[in-house]
Amino acid sequence: MAALTSISLDGTGTDERTWRAWLRSRRCPTILPQQVLRDAQRLVVVAPHPDDEILGSGGLLAWSAHERCPALVVAVTQGEASHPASRRFSPADLVEARRHERREALCTLGARACHVVELALPDGRVADHEARLAASLAATFRPHDVVIAPLPADGHPDHDACGRAARAAAAATGIALWHVPIWVWHWATPGDPRVPWTRMRRLPLPDRIVRRKRAALEAHTSQLTADASTGRAAVISECLRRGASRRFEMLVPP
Repeated sequence: MAALTSISLDGTGTDERTWRAWLRSRRCPTILPQQVLRDAQRLVVVAPHPDDEILGSGGLLAWSAHERCPALVVAVTQGEASHPASRRFSPADLVEARRHERREALCTLGARACHVVELALPDGRVADHEARLAASLAATFRPHDVVIAPLPADGHPDHDACGRAARAAAAATGIALWHVPIWVWHWATPGDPRVPWTRMRRLPLPDRIVRRKRAALEAHTSQLTADASTGRAAVISECLRRGASRRFEMLVPP
């Protein structure tokens, strides 16, 4: 895979209409939620920041809750660095706001019983603690878990570090790991050679779960509105928001 060079997470990102037209034109193999979670005793989602579990795998989380499969979100950071130099939010404000948003979002998904483990690694500097993260994940994973984590080439440094650490921990414990693209939908364009398109699988979602996922994302209000105190746009760009509203999710198999 080509190196992740010249990645920008700024701007409006690639338009969702462009993605949908391209994805319709591709023959991407389909995998069903029950196939991903076959024989699973627990679904574990590694989330670099509050909201990543919804953006990347909110549909699968909702499906697992509906099927009464236990779920755990490993909250790697508390998202305290999402609004640098803001006069609207201090880092402490963001920790509390985003913790509340996550809980509200999980309840909206129907995943009220989903457990959350907070590792509280520094937002924006997860790569500096990657070995510690891999060890924490290996200690958290259990036999018969199915783990979801960002792509190691998702384009955001924290996401990439989480993807690498989850891959190392899953290999050490011998459990199934699936990667999900999140920021890819913002910075990449169709066919970008840095993205493993040929390995992706399409996970279709029932309409009731799509509705839950869309509503759950709306709980993350701190990330969906511009910050007038700094002039910064919303952290979750419109292309990420629309991408999370699709009737399917994309997974990269183990």
